[in-house]
Amino acid sequence: MRYKFLLVGLFLIIGGYTQAQTENFKKGRTYVLDSIIVSGLKTFNAQTVISYSGLRKGQKIALPGEEISGVINKLWGLELFSDINFYVTNLAGNKITVEIEIEEEDDEEFFMVVENMPEFPGGDLGLMKYIQKNVKYPAIAKEYNITGKVYVSFIVDKKGSVTNVKIVRGVDKNLDAEAM
Repeated sequence: MRYKFLLVGLFLIIGGYTQAQTENFKKGRTYVLDSIIVSGLKTFNAQTVISYSGLRKGQKIALPGEEISGVINKLWGLELFSDINFYVTNLAGNKITVEIEIEEEDDEEFFMVVENMPEFPGGDLGLMKYIQKNVKYPAIAKEYNITGKVYVSFIVDKKGSVTNVKIVRGVDKNLDAEAM
């Protein structure tokens, strides 16, 4: 009987401790991003990962909420990381510091800058002519006056071919499809 009371007492103490640790973090509340930390980087720049995530300092986000799921889905969709974790590391009033912890894929070695950067045949002028000739603004987007910038990521391989083309930040499914 004595051990049962000891066991129940231990559970109550542990439960109270856990509740005290999470009391400052209220579910469903809106917070302001005070800072964003990226950890686990090997080849990528922290600011690049933050840009891809769509998060920005001063942004209001609800926790838990769809924004965080969206951030993880965006980063995961790039297929560059083997693991992505999101943590709230500091909470002061309504301001939070978040950490995006990533583990990069080890399949291939990626370089953000190389000695001889790839160049489109004909340089920038050749690229602009190619885009003018080959990209057609979707009729439905014209009709409904849908505009915006579509951010695309891609890799130029050793042979100069463009691979792993992905929409990083889209506008509309028709504009996104044309950008691809």
